[in-house]
Amino acid sequence: MKVNNLLVSGFTLCMLSIIPQPMEAQFFKKIGNMLEAVDKALGGDSSKNNTTTENAETDSPQVNRTVNGIHQATLYDRDITMKCPVVTNQTKVITVDVAPNIYVNMTPYSDGVAFVKVDKKCFFVDTLGNKVLDFNYSLPFMQEYPRFYQGVCPVKKNMAKNMSLIDKAGKVVMELPVYNCTNFVDGVAVGFLSVTKGYSKVTRAVYFNTKGALVYKNLIEDVKFGTLEALRPLREGLAAHYSYSKQLYGFRDKDGNLIISPSYSKVQDFNDGLAAVQTTSGKWGYIDKTGKMVIEAKFSSEPSPFSEGYAVVEKRDGKKCYIDKQGNVVFDGLRDAYYFHHGRVFVRLDRMSKYTLALIDKNFKVVSEFHTDLNTLPLKDAVSYSENDILVSNCFVTEMGDMILGAEHLKNHFSDGLTYCIVLKEGGKTTCGCINRKGEFVFIFKESEF
Repeated sequence: MKVNNLLVSGFTLCMLSIIPQPMEAQFFKKIGNMLEAVDKALGGDSSKNNTTTENAETDSPQVNRTVNGIHQATLYDRDITMKCPVVTNQTKVITVDVAPNIYVNMTPYSDGVAFVKVDKKCFFVDTLGNKVLDFNYSLPFMQEYPRFYQGVCPVKKNMAKNMSLIDKAGKVVMELPVYNCTNFVDGVAVGFLSVTKGYSKVTRAVYFNTKGALVYKNLIEDVKFGTLEALRPLREGLAAHYSYSKQLYGFRDKDGNLIISPSYSKVQDFNDGLAAVQTTSGKWGYIDKTGKMVIEAKFSSEPSPFSEGYAVVEKRDGKKCYIDKQGNVVFDGLRDAYYFHHGRVFVRLDRMSKYTLALIDKNFKVVSEFHTDLNTLPLKDAVSYSENDILVSNCFVTEMGDMILGAEHLKNHFSDGLTYCIVLKEGGKTTCGCINRKGEFVFIFKESEF
């Protein structure tokens, strides 16, 4: 192979001196094919050498970089510059009295507005960065921050007995009989109602819609003890339902009819026709929409949802494997794994006692690999999908794992076209605010100068 390299170098230098520059590209395209054939005949593979050269010169995620047919993803590749959010001359400024990167908490957008907590002050902001409403109400204890849905939001005034529904102008549109309630999910909220039963007071769980009317009357029940459980969304026609009297989970339909009786300690939402459930014995299995246990409850650790025909389960030795809908192990020996999305999935391979982050396809073949292991952060904590985005450890990536946009703090997917992030600047200064999909800050939070 040394002879090959010397011959190629000498021949190339010679031809450069006699080939006109405008024809150089065409010449090397032809000569490259010829050299590849000669090299292969001598036992080499110049195509690999060409690929290595191209990879070394590539600094754009859009360029296809492959080694031995496997894409080399740019996620946190030290040789690739990650695109970070930027402030433009159109960026609005919201002035606050504290350090934003420490004291600002912001929820994803819902119904066109997002809840912002700045130290002890709270307000709602729209997608243009305008304050819509100051939140002068009690914050729910150990629950989600308030969220608007179909124009209304449940709130409770300080020292008030019961809750109310307000609109985006802050006007009370409905008084509620409950003293505590959740945010709306699919148009329904659950609340606690205090009633007299005999000579004592009992707490009752009731359900109501955005007009304040009671719904799901068949699900009304007395509460033994405990706090409100956030409502779960409908998935594939069914929603997980928590029974406050049994303190177990089942499933209901959109009209509140119990389809699967509450009998499980924990449940996941339905996905791909099945739902993972934890029995009262502590073991996990999978049920179908009739409630039939189709994969035996034998898993000690919580498995992943089914997606595109497969789910991830953990063995006692800590290794992960994929099972099919019959419960058969179809791919084994993984250090970590996530669930499938559009035909690919993130896994951490065990190669010679070194963990390698990679993307594999439905045939369990590696299609893309990474030059980082994300510090062995569990994939369930590092990776998340939405309908349009893949977010991996503070960075949006393509379906091949190439970086699109990243920051020091970027945890949520886009909602209403925006997401909150924190960007670290030189000198320790930070920029905090909401960005659009172009990576432009629509508005930022900035500490007051005085």
